[in-house]
Amino acid sequence: MLFRKSQTIVHFSVESFSSAISFSYITWQNSSGPTAFNVHMSKVTFQHCTLEHVNFQFTGLNTNLLIQNTAVSHCSSQSTEIPLFFMQILYNYSTSIFIQNSTFSYNKSPIIYAMQFQEIFMEDTLFLKNGKDISSLPLLTVSGSSVVLKNSIFNHTLGTSIEVKNVKNFKASKVVFLSNNGSIGSCLVVKRHSNVSLVDTIFKQNTNPVVFVKDNDGINILLKTCSFGCIQSREGINLPFLKASSGSNITATNCSIAKSCSVHCNNGELVKSNLYCEKCQPGSFSYDETNNILSDSCRSCPEGTYTSSTGSTNCSLCGEGTYAPKSGNEQCKKCTNDFFTSDAGAKSCSKMTLEFILIVAATIPLIVIPLFLLFGKILKNRSLKLTARLQCGKRYDRFGQNVTTNAVKDVFSQEEEYH
Repeated sequence: MLFRKSQTIVHFSVESFSSAISFSYITWQNSSGPTAFNVHMSKVTFQHCTLEHVNFQFTGLNTNLLIQNTAVSHCSSQSTEIPLFFMQILYNYSTSIFIQNSTFSYNKSPIIYAMQFQEIFMEDTLFLKNGKDISSLPLLTVSGSSVVLKNSIFNHTLGTSIEVKNVKNFKASKVVFLSNNGSIGSCLVVKRHSNVSLVDTIFKQNTNPVVFVKDNDGINILLKTCSFGCIQSREGINLPFLKASSGSNITATNCSIAKSCSVHCNNGELVKSNLYCEKCQPGSFSYDETNNILSDSCRSCPEGTYTSSTGSTNCSLCGEGTYAPKSGNEQCKKCTNDFFTSDAGAKSCSKMTLEFILIVAATIPLIVIPLFLLFGKILKNRSLKLTARLQCGKRYDRFGQNVTTNAVKDVFSQEEEYH
């Protein structure tokens, strides 16, 4: 199927299966009803076409798409949350999307949602003032083996410009992100097992971090000779250019930052590569009374203290019976059995010193001597009682027996029972 007429205005939809369709110099404009393209296992080409003020929806399954010298403006799908071009691949089909020398402007719906494509290539394309509001879905959502973006401009996008997820190789070169408002999004959002390379890319007058890494599973980001303009909060504080979760692999080489755009981080963080904030590692911390961290390093926990968590704002004292001999401790060490510490925050464990031995030696007599004197007094009292009984003299009972002798025996008998 082939259409080649100069500036022909049409109002039709297309439904096709396993076909090759080419549109050239065709204009869809101010259509009263929805314009729907349902194409599967096909190849569709738009060259020198225009879609303007159209309720447009392109749905493709296992379909190749080529867009050249085409303008899409003031369009929306049946729902502003559904992309204008919704495309997906099943069963490992080898498919591609090529967009060159085209313009997408003032569209209220997301532009492209393309999943599991073998190749996506965009060059010399302008994205201008797209998005319904800052809460809209990303302008472009892509996944697959290879995504290349060259010599293109994203200007005044409301919300996130590009979302990358599960892309083996995403490369953007000589791309400009200018005055994009993504207060809850970003110019570029990276998710799940993606390798991203940004070369000669310019970020200027954008809001919120321009690169937002949402996951830490297998994400690698390379920034080479990129340029960053200030990103300021309402309070006038410079925000980080990137926001990344811990574990992400980020490398920045020969990147430039506008003057007076030094990054400010929160307590428990450090400034990394002058571009983004990273949490302090266990054994270190950062803190400022104004919650305004400018340093590119965290402070190590002093001797006798520790912290075992990331993003710490202070360190804790080692508990009794433990110690930390060096700085930068993630945990404290236990003292061995023949050592002891008496206070928290110890730097080392000490053996029994001469001073301690003298204290013990001076304390023992204070306990033993009073006990000895008390025992001696008890024995003396018993001896006096015995002597008094003996001094009573000999006495006989009515049977003629010596009472004194019997009394003495009774005393000794009682003593034996006592002992």
